[in-house]
Amino acid sequence: MRMDRRSRLRLRVQHALFVVLWTALVVLAGWLAQEYKREFDWTAGGRNTLSEVSQRVVERLQAPVEITAYARPDEMLRKRIEDLVARYRRARPDAFELRFVNPDREPERVRELGIRFDGTLVVRYRGRTEQVSTLSEQALTGALERLMRAGARRLVFLTGHGERSPEGAANHDLGRFGRELERRGIRYTTVNLARTPELPKDGAVLVIASPATALLPGEARIVREWVARGGNLLWLLDPGEGTAGLEALLGTLGLKVLPGTVVDASAPVFGINDPTFVVVPEYPSHPITSGLRLITLFPRAAALEAAPKEGWHASQVLRTLPRAWNETGPLRGELRPDPDRGERTGPLTLAVALTRPRPAVQEDGQAANAKGEASDKDAGETRAEAGEETAAQAATPEADPRQGEQRRAHGAAQPPDAAHRRTLAEGDAGPPAKPQAPTAEASPRHGEQRRAHGAAEPPDAAHRRTLAKGDAGPPAKPQAPTAEASPRQGEQRILVVGDGDFLANAYLGNGGNLDLGLAMVNWLLHDDVLVQVPAKAAPDRSLALSRTASALIGVGFLLVLPLGLIGTGVLIWWRRSRR
Repeated sequence: MRMDRRSRLRLRVQHALFVVLWTALVVLAGWLAQEYKREFDWTAGGRNTLSEVSQRVVERLQAPVEITAYARPDEMLRKRIEDLVARYRRARPDAFELRFVNPDREPERVRELGIRFDGTLVVRYRGRTEQVSTLSEQALTGALERLMRAGARRLVFLTGHGERSPEGAANHDLGRFGRELERRGIRYTTVNLARTPELPKDGAVLVIASPATALLPGEARIVREWVARGGNLLWLLDPGEGTAGLEALLGTLGLKVLPGTVVDASAPVFGINDPTFVVVPEYPSHPITSGLRLITLFPRAAALEAAPKEGWHASQVLRTLPRAWNETGPLRGELRPDPDRGERTGPLTLAVALTRPRPAVQEDGQAANAKGEASDKDAGETRAEAGEETAAQAATPEADPRQGEQRRAHGAAQPPDAAHRRTLAEGDAGPPAKPQAPTAEASPRHGEQRRAHGAAEPPDAAHRRTLAKGDAGPPAKPQAPTAEASPRQGEQRILVVGDGDFLANAYLGNGGNLDLGLAMVNWLLHDDVLVQVPAKAAPDRSLALSRTASALIGVGFLLVLPLGLIGTGVLIWWRRSRR
């Protein structure tokens, strides 16, 4: 075919028009891709798409979520984080903001937040924060759910008996732990039953943090009724300080505190010279410890023994290594277990979780089973409480030869002396004795003096006599947990730990103590069962080939295919050259 000048011009115009139209099409496609985003997940099981459970959580968000990733400039790590957050952005593009921070450039901020792992996510929602150290949809969705439910997450700390204060700054107090709770949207209050003989209606969990003195029988009765009505409880015990007048509650739960202090012969392996420091490197299977990856440290702990009563289910949460035992003798010199003195070798139980179906609550706030027991055990209750008062007088801390410290009574108004306690227990109508000046009592606390966090003024004599008799009366009617206070009405949860120091300001930063404490609170608040993200199988992520198949593929792509292309090109050239 001969090409004249006109044909060449027409061909050039066609080519130019094609280039212009193709360029316009590419620009238009780019603009449409920028304005209208569409993504398709063709993977098996949709592993790059949020599960239906997570999508429902994301749809309930009412404010933006800020995610700060404390990750070093590792391309693979940051890509994992971006891919994880991208799933949530696809569900709600305007609800998630992600930024990266190099932890090496902000060490003070990292220490303040308690970040221990590279790649930790700090999720912020409406002024509340949660940390996610596991890069998974389950962990991130669970954090979002906890942040959205923060309004119903409340703790009530019992005070007035030398308990550890969630607001205190002393080494033995729980001030740092209290601030971590607030940072995660968990609110807490304190209650002194000597001033207000009832527990708050909005309390989801009652916390008894290592009382130094025994509760009055009336106060102990209020606590027992709280448990009988289905209230959740966190009880921190310490060796050598008794059970604070709650022996009846301990028996109801089927628990026993072994005598002595737990001694761990494995401590020197971890560089700890004090054998009373128990190191827990591994954990039983339980929701509290399922995500715990760090060792935890327990200074001066007591061992527990569980024989749950009918209706209760007990689970071991913390246990020692086999080389530990409960030492009942002086904690000095060479220590060896002595079975003749009732000392048991490990593994010993340090924490027990108890659960049962939550008792039915009547309209007036009284549990049906508690009401039935009152008529049958009224006479026996009086005798039991009289025995509790005797135990309360004997349950004063004894001197520990290894600790040179003193504990002061809690409260601006000091607790009455022994004679005044006997007066209260007997119900004498006379006025209460004048509060005595603070007296120093020997204690196993570590280099501290404990001051009061209780009432600013003593209650009147009539109210004290009421508490001592164990009869709270109509004004002291304990309130049953409300629907708001009970995130899951079907199950009651109680956690008893044989140590309170692991959450104290002095030891909270050791290992995974903080993570363990937060996991305990979340479990008691039922935050561990809020989100169950189903696992997504991905059968298309791996390809298993035999050696023969791999060899054929290699030969085909490296030899046959290139030689075939070269041969085809040579053949086409040869045929055209013959024309």
